[in-house]
Amino acid sequence: MKKQIFLSLLLASSMAASAFAANDTFSTEQKKQIELLVHDYLVNNPNVLVEASQALQRKQQSEMENLQKQAVDAIRKQVDPVFFNQQDPVLGNPKGTVTLVEFYDYQCGHCREMTPTISEAIKNNPQLRVVFKPFPIFGESSELAAKAVLAAAKQDKFAVMHEELMKATDYSQDHLLQLAKKLGLNLNKFKTDLTSPAVSQEIAATVALAKQLKIYFTPVLIAANAKASPKDMQIVFVPGQVNGKVLSQMLAEFKQA
Repeated sequence: MKKQIFLSLLLASSMAASAFAANDTFSTEQKKQIELLVHDYLVNNPNVLVEASQALQRKQQSEMENLQKQAVDAIRKQVDPVFFNQQDPVLGNPKGTVTLVEFYDYQCGHCREMTPTISEAIKNNPQLRVVFKPFPIFGESSELAAKAVLAAAKQDKFAVMHEELMKATDYSQDHLLQLAKKLGLNLNKFKTDLTSPAVSQEIAATVALAKQLKIYFTPVLIAANAKASPKDMQIVFVPGQVNGKVLSQMLAEFKQA
């Protein structure tokens, strides 16, 4: 009974908050009395806060599970462009039984922090194939950096350029040319590829794919036993940064499958 009374008061206070925000229905003294009543009840019945917290956690868990299901369903319909686009740079074992896809931006701090984590995962998992999808969401500099790494990939220099760009703070064309020279690239070819329609189309394809998968941020990881048929494929969608331990545990699940 007390709980019902409290919930009624809480609802009333919530409605009151909206009301006096709009037209100041309650006096200052009435507002104080409502706030004091709610405060005292919560202090004397802290289990209400626990129940509210648990309800919120259940709601968030349900929302995350729905997000995961929607993402996996969308990925299953786009298996080839997600896992087997021939234009995407690949590190690790190109014939590996487990594929990890990363959508990333060179100006994304979390993506930078993920770089050593992914490198370590490659070292520790001989069957891991990592597909990199530069996804420039932070403007012109990000797009130019994405073009630079794809241009470097055309000279088999993706890995070293990727590493340099993840440490860089300057993504001007002059600096990118300096990096290309430092890494021993053919500068004429690099300049041509940097501004080529083919490289622009590769980035546009990644952006279009991300939109289809409802990916609007970075980093995003997708792991799968990609040699299985789409129907039987085990897929894990990870919206955001994870640490090395979590990534290792996730990849270990594929070994057991």
